[in-house]
Amino acid sequence: MNWRDYEKEIHKQFQEMYPDAEITHNTKLSGRYSKIDRQIDVLIEDYVAGDRIRIMVDGKYFSENIDVKEVESFIGMMQDVAADKGLLITQKGYSSAAIKRAHNDPNRIELDVLNFEELKQFQGFGALPYSGKHGVVMPSPFGWIIDATRRDGLLAAIYQRGLTLEEAMKAKEWMYVNIFSKTENINNLDSFCKMQESDTLHNFPDAKITYQKTIKRKDAKTLLRLIEIDSYPTPEYSGFVEFEDFIFFCVLFTPVELKEKNIKKLEHIISKVLPFNVNIESVLNSKLRLLESRMKQSDDLIIKAEILINQGDILKKLEKFEDAEKKYDDSLKLLNTSYGAIKGKIDLFLKTNRSGVDLNALVDSLFQLGPTNPTVCQDILDLFADYDRIDDVFVILERKINDFSDNKEAQGNINYYLGLLSSEIGKNKEAKKYFSEAKDCFKSSVSPEHEVFNLIEKNLKRTKTGHNTQ
Repeated sequence: MNWRDYEKEIHKQFQEMYPDAEITHNTKLSGRYSKIDRQIDVLIEDYVAGDRIRIMVDGKYFSENIDVKEVESFIGMMQDVAADKGLLITQKGYSSAAIKRAHNDPNRIELDVLNFEELKQFQGFGALPYSGKHGVVMPSPFGWIIDATRRDGLLAAIYQRGLTLEEAMKAKEWMYVNIFSKTENINNLDSFCKMQESDTLHNFPDAKITYQKTIKRKDAKTLLRLIEIDSYPTPEYSGFVEFEDFIFFCVLFTPVELKEKNIKKLEHIISKVLPFNVNIESVLNSKLRLLESRMKQSDDLIIKAEILINQGDILKKLEKFEDAEKKYDDSLKLLNTSYGAIKGKIDLFLKTNRSGVDLNALVDSLFQLGPTNPTVCQDILDLFADYDRIDDVFVILERKINDFSDNKEAQGNINYYLGLLSSEIGKNKEAKKYFSEAKDCFKSSVSPEHEVFNLIEKNLKRTKTGHNTQ
């Protein structure tokens, strides 16, 4: 199949991506510098967020392997006809040097090189990230992909096509997206941004926060924010869109020399992203069926125990509490040291207002699995904080200090978290006492070079100013 046979398919794909665009084939544009007519295979002209964009699609190397010299030639042509974006399509392949040159032009030009089979991955609405009952239909920026793998703190990651997330993070050029469901207290974009500002300044008092002009939408309020923190590898740009019941935000990390190009990618997302409602019950039941299928296919006890925990978590969301507890118990029967199952049961007990001996026994079991692991204290704090039971955390941690009277490192961890908790609620005198006791415990249990001593000293200083460092 030759290049001309593919033009119709390419026209169709870009018509879906830019439905209001004018798309022409085999057209000519006058060169600004060359003063000659330049032949364009496919030209797409559209207005995005009020700005005209011109996209060139070229297949002159369709039957060849593309290398740097072809990319350089195409960039020159794009500059000559004032194109914003360009796409070189080949039926063969391309060198790694070619793709690097395309993705890293120092000018505002955006260029990508694709094998034709990659075109669908390149252009589409790459993911439907959701949180709870709220989700968004989100477009891929030019030349980047949406990785919808869920990770802690983000619903999806966005980065250059051809890289992994780890490689993109190492290059300090990537984005992540998240969704915040409005609450009674945080019910609009202004209050949400103020909350984030407060958290940022709490942890980074010297952070510089500014707001910049960005695209406007008729259907939703938008904002673009810049946060500059000395210890961050790059500036942090965040784009916000306020929908009726939730706030969508996308955070960009970019090298300074690429900021203008990448901010345009961020603005493309916030100009095009659309909201939708999720049928949570249907989604969760589908996940249960998938987990049940995986359960039948596995003979590995550890995998089975993990699947049971996941099923328990889902049943808890569906408010099938007895079924959820049974799944956690079944997980513990397979693996009695299952941290996730114990943690899941603690959350279930808190959710259903069950206290007393049984809850204390679960907390004790969690501590017993890792008495010197600071994650245990953090998880207990997070679990109880979710149900506004911070006072119970003080009681629990004080009790555990006595239980671990012969384990100075465990006592150090517990005192440290009591210090953090006291500082968080403004009890700086008590915080100072706990941090000092933690320091004494660690002196006899860990290396003098351990990072915890730096953290303690920072927090002791910050108790005077009301800030703390975890």
